[in-house]
Amino acid sequence: MTSSGKAIGSPRSDDFASDINKLHLELLHNFTTATCFTLNSDTTIRNLWQVNVPRLALQFDFVMYAMLALSALHLARFCPERYEYLVTQAAILHQNGLRLATTVLPDYTPENCTGVYIFTALTSLITLASPRKPDDILLVGDNGISQWLLHFRGTRSVMNRSREIILSGSMGPMLVAGRQRRTLRAEMAIRQSVETEQLDKLNNLVRESVTDPSHVHSYAGAIFELRGSFNIVYAPGFQGYESADVFLWLFEISNEYLNLLKERRQESLVIFAFYCVIMKRFDHCCIGFGYDGQSRRLA
Repeated sequence: MTSSGKAIGSPRSDDFASDINKLHLELLHNFTTATCFTLNSDTTIRNLWQVNVPRLALQFDFVMYAMLALSALHLARFCPERYEYLVTQAAILHQNGLRLATTVLPDYTPENCTGVYIFTALTSLITLASPRKPDDILLVGDNGISQWLLHFRGTRSVMNRSREIILSGSMGPMLVAGRQRRTLRAEMAIRQSVETEQLDKLNNLVRESVTDPSHVHSYAGAIFELRGSFNIVYAPGFQGYESADVFLWLFEISNEYLNLLKERRQESLVIFAFYCVIMKRFDHCCIGFGYDGQSRRLA
């Protein structure tokens, strides 16, 4: 030791190659100080995003990847000089998360079902916030039904079978909030409004132009599921709509309708256009970083 207390010959910090991923640290910081506050208008749910979700991400890598990906997309909105880089990193992070989550989904357990649930919520937000190819229409692309949507709908069985476990865990309040939105949406679906009158006209036009009864049934179901969302989002003086009011439609539409959309049937595209009208209402709402024009793209 020298008189100054420093060890003779001690290695300098720059003698080592750092294995700290500073981008990931930046994205984690951004998520907990900024992104989390844009994801819901309710204070309790915002606190879950700020505290409980990062804690869950420390347990499950696929949640961490998705959380960082969403943060990257959020940060890209405010850093135009880094936009392309951050969007690319978001895609890489999310794909890493998808690969891990896909291996977990067939053999989910009580220990990881909450992680799968949150990953699904993050994936929904990532998908709507991500730039898309001109030929993609959010739900289907050149290679068929989007991987994220297959995962999204696949987790319904996880949530149905593990509902009580999730409810009793750290993310229980978020599931309760989602259930409340679903109940509200069902109540609003039976109300008549200017918007539902247009949906009724659409339903009649579909019945007049489509001859296959199974197709008519699929289209009618997709149109009916839009009623609740429209009545919530466009209710006079009602500004309490949340992202769940968009995503619940994706849960409720049938596989048959998705296949028709994959085939680019004109009736399916028109119905999807109505869905995009709802998405447009969220361009400047509580999500806070927009959906990168998703509501303006069809095919």
